[in-house]
Amino acid sequence: MFNRTLHLISTVFHPAFIFPLTLLLFTDFLNISVLGISFIFFTLLLIWAFPVIITEKIAKKEGKTVDKLNTPKEKAKITMYSLLFFSLAFILLEIFLLSKNDMVINIFRINFYSIFILYIGIYVSSWFLFVFYSLGLNISMHSYSWGAITAFFYFLIYVTGNMEMLTYLFITITISMLVIIARLGYSNHKRWEVYTGFFTGAIIMILACWGITKIMI
Repeated sequence: MFNRTLHLISTVFHPAFIFPLTLLLFTDFLNISVLGISFIFFTLLLIWAFPVIITEKIAKKEGKTVDKLNTPKEKAKITMYSLLFFSLAFILLEIFLLSKNDMVINIFRINFYSIFILYIGIYVSSWFLFVFYSLGLNISMHSYSWGAITAFFYFLIYVTGNMEMLTYLFITITISMLVIIARLGYSNHKRWEVYTGFFTGAIIMILACWGITKIMI
């Protein structure tokens, strides 16, 4: 029963869901336009649907289930494909950003440039994760991803002073703790791989967000 609970936590809070849910969380569905809906739809295809389909195919080819893809080599392959689709999603975002179309820029409940910073942060973090796996470092993808998104909310509060984000920060910290417990108890990761994953993800996200903010200023 205990192992099933840990497995459920790992599944529900899988890294593949983090960015899509965050993007939808910030979407203002009450004022969204047809163009905005199109942007969200194609973005979700690129950053969530296609990577999940590819991951399933990789697992099937290896004769495993997705949660059994545990080696750095397998994770590097998954991350590589995710980066490919995320690159396309990033290009899509830049096209809409450069168009300065209010029907797109105003679809989010926070500043559009905060969304842009989120993209940059996750994109850079994913590249580093790919490098880590390519080097044979089997850090936890779960804890790495939750460390990154927790750091983003902290950065957003620190830079913008938007205290409404405190609720989201508290939620991500709580989920991160659950995920860390689940990965320590259920997965094949060693303790240092789980803890290193969280803090490495957080540090890289902070540095990436800080860097793009300095460039934009």
